[in-house]
Amino acid sequence: MEGPSQPRSSQRSKRAGSSGSARAIPHRSNPSAAAFCLTRAARSARLARNRRISGAGAFPCTARQGSAKDPAMGRFLAYLYRLAVALLLGGDFFFAAVAAPASFPREVAALPPGSWQRVAAADLVGRMLAQLDRLTLLLAAVAALCAIALARTGFPRARAAALPVLAAGLCALFSLSWVTPRIHVLRTLAQSAGPEFGRLHLLSTVLVGIETLLLLYALWVSPAPSEGR
Repeated sequence: MEGPSQPRSSQRSKRAGSSGSARAIPHRSNPSAAAFCLTRAARSARLARNRRISGAGAFPCTARQGSAKDPAMGRFLAYLYRLAVALLLGGDFFFAAVAAPASFPREVAALPPGSWQRVAAADLVGRMLAQLDRLTLLLAAVAALCAIALARTGFPRARAAALPVLAAGLCALFSLSWVTPRIHVLRTLAQSAGPEFGRLHLLSTVLVGIETLLLLYALWVSPAPSEGR
């Protein structure tokens, strides 16, 4: 004999309870949906963490952010700018006051234009000037890049400090690419006593003087390292 059958109301309540528990705990009834939810949550957390990291290491967009985040880098760039300008300024002073007069003294200048002592001394001065111009191009580029970087990190006067070193670099480029080679050609052709040679020699001297004044101004307007603190 079969046992007593349960009432229909109790059967409905059991089915409703089982379906409700299945809806309340979806990961037990549908494992693939639970895995999808967990994967999406992990991906969202990873994206949020990457945004925080990229936002912390990004280049500062404003001057205030840059000066607040990278004071040590700003001080380093300011020191590097001043060092480059000071080296160029010292090189110009040394060339104009010591190297050129010692290599081409008055006794040698009084010799005939074709004498080997005068030619050798003039070649030595020309080679030293060419090396000085190359050094000016290199260090002026370094100083200009430092000034541009300092301007982006919020240092005052950094934009103005880039202009004189760029102008000094242009003077050195003009001297290296046209004035000094032209002087050498005239000396090779034994035309060092002509008026064109005198004009080119004067132009070369004026260019060195202009570079010196520009570098003095660059050192005057250079950003102080203490401004980045």
